[in-house]
Amino acid sequence: MGVARARGAFGDHRVGCVFWPDTLGVEPWRDYDGLHYYGMPGVVGAQPATSAGANPGAATGENASVADSELDKNELQLLQEIYGVLRKDGSAYKTKDAKTQKLVDDVAAYVSDRDAYFGSADDYKTYRATAKAELDADGAKLRRFIEPPLNSRKGEKWKDAQEVFYAWVRKGYEKEVGAGTDIPKLIRSGMSEAMKEALKKVETSYGKKFKAGGMNPRPMKLSGKYRLGTLSDHATGTAVDVDASSNPQIPSATWSAILKYTGKSLDHATRKSKWKSKPKDLYDTIKEISDEFVKKVGEAVKKEEEAAKKEQQAAEEAAKKAGKPAPKPKKVDALDAAIAKDADLKKVGKAFISKYHKTGFLGLEWSLVEAFHKAELTWGATYPDVDLHHFSL
Repeated sequence: MGVARARGAFGDHRVGCVFWPDTLGVEPWRDYDGLHYYGMPGVVGAQPATSAGANPGAATGENASVADSELDKNELQLLQEIYGVLRKDGSAYKTKDAKTQKLVDDVAAYVSDRDAYFGSADDYKTYRATAKAELDADGAKLRRFIEPPLNSRKGEKWKDAQEVFYAWVRKGYEKEVGAGTDIPKLIRSGMSEAMKEALKKVETSYGKKFKAGGMNPRPMKLSGKYRLGTLSDHATGTAVDVDASSNPQIPSATWSAILKYTGKSLDHATRKSKWKSKPKDLYDTIKEISDEFVKKVGEAVKKEEEAAKKEQQAAEEAAKKAGKPAPKPKKVDALDAAIAKDADLKKVGKAFISKYHKTGFLGLEWSLVEAFHKAELTWGATYPDVDLHHFSL
């Protein structure tokens, strides 16, 4: 028996008394998969899988189930904290707590999806161990290629989250290119040769330099979150993003609300059709929608500002007549007020509106979009979720 520190979902934790047979050597805690943990970190009771006989029931039954549940809960919490994840269909891992009726992480749904994707709970554990080994090999060079971005890697938690994230991504690669493929080598190879050639054509046609983000081993994204169980074409080096900050991915529900608010029409089928035969019409229509969005929101904000100004003037006049000091001006968020009064703007959401209500949401020049079309790439504007910065082979 000894006291060990074991690497868990939230870094290195002291787990108290740990029982192990002599065959595990002097540092059994280095073999994470060889230990069954039950209870929260810091609770006494961690036992190697081979030693159930030394402490009957410790690694099986209710205790093991509680331990697994806690680890699963921590795993999902960590993924949400470091990455932000969704189900494959884009829905959230959320459910209502029976007591509080508040939305909480749906751990059961996550575990169900995970175990189905990897084959079983045991298959997932084995696969995650393989993923970790690849990440740590050769001085952990592979970790540099896998999100989270370098500038957001604080503390140690991101490493544990990255191991889970990479396991999902790695499995996606296997489903795409086949088991037995050297996934780390594929990731390090970067952008595909076909995409490199296509970008040369785009640059020649456009006549100017432009920045394009390419290879990124990750799942597909929706509203900045990762859809677990998918693999982005960025992961295979067959897609690029151009000026993502000014040309957002717009979820289909948000797009529908924008169309209703602006009084415009441009559905998924029409977008796909126009890109094939009339790409300039597609670009111009999206630009018109963006411009109308800016115009209408601007008018609504101005209306609220004027209303607030008139209200303040009336209050000051009333105070003057009553011989009282003028009231202090009220702090009014005109954008908030405009959103509150319009059902369609509420559906668009304040985060999106705040970012794009002055500049619009299409920042790409037509000449650049045209160059991508000539190079026979597909614009993400043709997707169900309107992805304005995305181009793929």
